[in-house]
Amino acid sequence: MSNVIQEKLNGIIFDFESGSREIASKVFSFVHEFLNTASNNDWKADLSEYLQAISSKKKSMAIIKNQTSILQEMIADAKTMMELNIKLQNFEYEFKSVLNKIIENARIEIFNEKKLYRIITCSYSSNIREILLYFSKNISIQLFVVKSIFKNKDVSAKYKTDFASSPIAIRYIEQSEIAFNMNCIDLGMIGADAVIDNNHIINGTPSLLLAENLGGNHPFYSIAEKLKFTDDIEIEEGFDKIPIKYITKIITE
Repeated sequence: MSNVIQEKLNGIIFDFESGSREIASKVFSFVHEFLNTASNNDWKADLSEYLQAISSKKKSMAIIKNQTSILQEMIADAKTMMELNIKLQNFEYEFKSVLNKIIENARIEIFNEKKLYRIITCSYSSNIREILLYFSKNISIQLFVVKSIFKNKDVSAKYKTDFASSPIAIRYIEQSEIAFNMNCIDLGMIGADAVIDNNHIINGTPSLLLAENLGGNHPFYSIAEKLKFTDDIEIEEGFDKIPIKYITKIITE
C-alpha cells in the first residue's frame, strides 16, 4: 500500500468528527486514489479488503455500510479498473445530487416562511451544515447547539467553524440547559447516522435527550439520505437510538 493510500485510509478510519456524509465523500476519494495508483493483479482483493476495513470501523453509520456494500458489488462485477471507474463516477454523481433534493424538500417542509427560525441541534451533521448555510442567505437563523462529546471531543464545536463567516447566530449550551431553552425554540433538527426500518433514528449523543426534551411540543426533524436507511445496524457507544415517535418527519430525497 502506498503512503498516500495508507494516509487516506487512516483519515477515514480515524475520523470521529466529520458527519457521515463527509466520510462517505472521503470513501469515494479513497477509491478514486486507489484506482489511479493500483497496478497489480490483486487490485480487486486489495480494494475489497480496504473497504471492509472502513465498514468495520464505522459500524453505526448506515451510509458507509450501504455505500461500501454497493461498491463491493461493483468491484465483483467489473472486469477492469476502467469499467469500475465509470461505475464509480455514476454512483458518486447520484450521491452528490441527493443533497439538492433534500434542500428542496427542507424548503417545502420547514423553511417556507420569511421569518426568524430558532433551531436547536446536537452532535454534528454536514447535511445540516449545508442546509442551514443555504437558507441563511435569505432567512434569519438562530442556532442553539447542544454540547456533544464523542471520543472525548466536542464534535458539535465544528459548527462554530462552519458558520464563522455566515449570518447564522450560534449559541452553545450545555446538555443541562436544554429544558431551560425550550421556550426559545421553534424546532429541533438533527442528522442521522441510520434510519432503522423507519422505527428508529440512530444519531450521535445527546440526540435522545434532545428528543425527550422537545417531547412532541416542538417540530423535530431528522435529515437522512435514503442511503442511510437500513434494517440492521450496530449501535456503538456514543450513539443514541431515538424512537420514531419523537420525529415529526424525516427529510430525505
